[in-house]
Amino acid sequence: LDHPQRGPELVYSLKHDHIQQLTRGFALVCEAEVCREVADTYARQGLIEFSEKHLCSVCQGSDGRAWYKRLILTATYTQKTKLLIVGGDNHVHQQLKQLNRESSGIEWDFVNGANRIDQGAANAKVSHKSAIVLWSGEHLPHSLSNLFKVAADKNEVPISSLAPGQRSVAAVCMSILKSWDVPIASSPNY
Repeated sequence: LDHPQRGPELVYSLKHDHIQQLTRGFALVCEAEVCREVADTYARQGLIEFSEKHLCSVCQGSDGRAWYKRLILTATYTQKTKLLIVGGDNHVHQQLKQLNRESSGIEWDFVNGANRIDQGAANAKVSHKSAIVLWSGEHLPHSLSNLFKVAADKNEVPISSLAPGQRSVAAVCMSILKSWDVPIASSPNY
């Protein structure tokens, strides 16, 4: 559908009804490998690739949305849907909650870096979780992160860490996938 000289305007020149009939059963995706992986799962007929990310049926122009949908695919398929983030950035916590409202399937639990908690409470939080992310996006005391490391070891729960510079939904999702040993498509640093 991409014309060599005119680009995606060929699609725009069609009436909306004709586009839906033409693309029924196909997934409209951008060039990102993660979007193609996600869309390939749902497309009955195949994929139609666009050069413009905002037209993508997976990410709609957002890397975070693409990686979130990739995480949901893996989590629901493997039945690993209960996730815990210790520390982190409240803005990204809100983004994760919003994405979960759009595409439900994950049960998130968040522990603020300022929380006072003991080993028993950490063990209770970690039990039955599928993965834990230790995220020092805000002040995360070693005493708190160590409690959750011990709890994760005790409960045999995969654990991953995010450095302070990694402040995105995409980084959180990729770290969880990596903790499950899921091969990650080539991706920029988030």
